[in-house]
Amino acid sequence: MTDASPAPMGAPRQVGVEMMASLYQHRLLSTEQLHAMHCPHTSEQWGRQVLRELKIAGYVASTNKRGGLPGEPMRLWFLTELGANAVELTPQAEDRRIIVSDAGAAGQLQAHTLGVNDVGIAFMASAGARGDICGPLAWRHEVAHNIGGGAGRRGERVIADAVLEYTLSGEDEIGILYRFIELDRGTMTLGAVSQKLARYARLASYSEEPGRAATPLWRQFYPTLPAVLVVFAGRRRSELEQRMDVLASLANAEPVLASSEIAVLFALLEDLQERGPFAPIFIGAHAPDTPIDWLGRPEGTP
Repeated sequence: MTDASPAPMGAPRQVGVEMMASLYQHRLLSTEQLHAMHCPHTSEQWGRQVLRELKIAGYVASTNKRGGLPGEPMRLWFLTELGANAVELTPQAEDRRIIVSDAGAAGQLQAHTLGVNDVGIAFMASAGARGDICGPLAWRHEVAHNIGGGAGRRGERVIADAVLEYTLSGEDEIGILYRFIELDRGTMTLGAVSQKLARYARLASYSEEPGRAATPLWRQFYPTLPAVLVVFAGRRRSELEQRMDVLASLANAEPVLASSEIAVLFALLEDLQERGPFAPIFIGAHAPDTPIDWLGRPEGTP
């Protein structure tokens, strides 16, 4: 139950503590995102009041979204040093500190960070509607995975924009699922994105142990091999659809991906937010003409 009572100056109410934990993990969130994550059943005005209390107490700071409308700027929030110190006293804090500076919050990576968080929030909304489990801390940003390297070369890594954890809790579907999230805003060339997807394919088979029968390294972290969800945002829909179709074709033609066990799925952020991940909004690299949901099931599958 969300608390509605005023908090003493300097002591955040419980929902404020939860918002701070999300800001610690997700770095930068808009007022609307925080409201959707932590108090969707209250008024937006109430959520703004909680954020104002946190700001007055010195726990959070804010900036405006880049490129926003002058008359209606979108307010973005991030933790101060004081806020980060407070979160680190709680057990849910991540084991790595990343504090966003004023300049960083207003910088070039602003839209990318917000977009990745939009993906996580879309899965949160779906989980809430279905009775599954996917909370505000269910995704982690920039998770690195070793994929080896040749003789005399430094070990290489593939760094996921985020790793999402989602727990199915229905009678017919029970289990914890993980997905690698890649947000594509058109800032990288298609060739560079295709190469990154190929590195995921190397992750699928990479082991630090000698021998062909060695256990892949990813099994130390995930019960099953996560699929890669490439989500497109930041441009007109027609441009995003064209980019998605071309990248799917490139991925399908990539020999390393073609022979890999890893699944790569593509979708538009707009569709993910409006229809949810269980709708057939994704296309797979190997079957781009058959829309599927995030579990790889075509439309009409029970």
